[in-house]
Amino acid sequence: ADRLRLVRTCYGSWERICSSDSTLTRLGTTGVFLDPPYLGDVRYADLYAVDDHTISHEVRDWCLANGDNPRYRIVLAGYSDEHDELIPDTWKRYRYSASAAYSTTASAARQDGNHANRKSEVLWMSPHCLTPDQGTLWETL
Repeated sequence: ADRLRLVRTCYGSWERICSSDSTLTRLGTTGVFLDPPYLGDVRYADLYAVDDHTISHEVRDWCLANGDNPRYRIVLAGYSDEHDELIPDTWKRYRYSASAAYSTTASAARQDGNHANRKSEVLWMSPHCLTPDQGTLWETL
């Protein structure tokens, strides 16, 4: 709780939050974590009550357009198939295997659904994100 005492969490439309300079920069260096719905061609269709198959592209485009801003530390979450070849090498990549906890028994047995995609998870970090040897966001506030 002490580490998060200065954290401001925003929710709602990502476009509204990310288009406001005051939301992102008024308090100094800002960490932005974006985890848009996966593209429709790398997951099951109709996964969400209101589905949008373009939002992942729009979020990635915003990240790339703002990734060189030294006041932003941007992390984009997604599947490697969605973004990897479009993200420049100046961005750091953290590849991991997500838990199969959200797989259904049937999809785990078929080796599809979340079970198949869980090994494709990537976090892309903009060039101004810190590495562990550089300290933490909390130390720079």
